[in-house]
Amino acid sequence: MDKPPALVKKDRFIIIFYVLYFGWLLLTTYLSRDDFYNNLLISFVVMIYFIFLNETFDLFLFLGITLLSYYLMGKLYGYPGIVFTLESIKTMPLWIYISWGFTAVALKKLFSMIIRRVEI
Repeated sequence: MDKPPALVKKDRFIIIFYVLYFGWLLLTTYLSRDDFYNNLLISFVVMIYFIFLNETFDLFLFLGITLLSYYLMGKLYGYPGIVFTLESIKTMPLWIYISWGFTAVALKKLFSMIIRRVEI
């Protein structure tokens, strides 16, 4: 049985978005060392995702995993409380925590897309 055209079109957008996201993540982790630009790029990618491809509970999952990764990294490396100032945000690698949260959302969507294809 053929899938409705809307599902195929949406799946195509999701696949293209994830190829771009994981390509960006790979390039960022190996080629770029400037945390300020990495923070800007990941913020732009996440903003585009939440504008165009947002689903139910994606924001809660994203925020939960992002805050959990921030908390666990602080416990793991023993960071004291960080004061957020403009100068500390420019040098802080926030893109790492945001990438963990966004990767969790990406995996959730990938698994739901696979399950949806298997069920049809």
